[in-house]
Amino acid sequence: MLFNNQDWKLSVTDINLYENTVSLDGQSYPLSFAIKTLIPGYLSGLPATSRESMELLEALAEAGVTIGNFFSNDLMTAYQRRQQNKRAEAERIAKEQRIQAERMREENMTDAEWQKELQRREQVKAEAPDLW
Repeated sequence: MLFNNQDWKLSVTDINLYENTVSLDGQSYPLSFAIKTLIPGYLSGLPATSRESMELLEALAEAGVTIGNFFSNDLMTAYQRRQQNKRAEAERIAKEQRIQAERMREENMTDAEWQKELQRREQVKAEAPDLW
């Protein structure tokens, strides 16, 4: 057995694109052999949507490997879906942080600043009444 696929992790630091090698379980293999044979063999024993599969594909993609050419459509679809979900989650978190920052800013306003903000809001409301 080339590596223990029960406890096998691949990180970006294990991939060397300059030497075209990848280190799996401490042993160096040619990157093409690993991508065409070893890694698909490992992934074949896992569900396409498993955390391990997704982390492995992310590590390859982060290292600059064009993964779309080497893996099944099911696996690539699951990977793309995960990436979309991660982007959506990041956008949601950023939006929540902006809202929270705005609330904190409003909470810490002085009376004069608050009156100025109310005037600005009334002006915006008057300019675009159909939005309210």
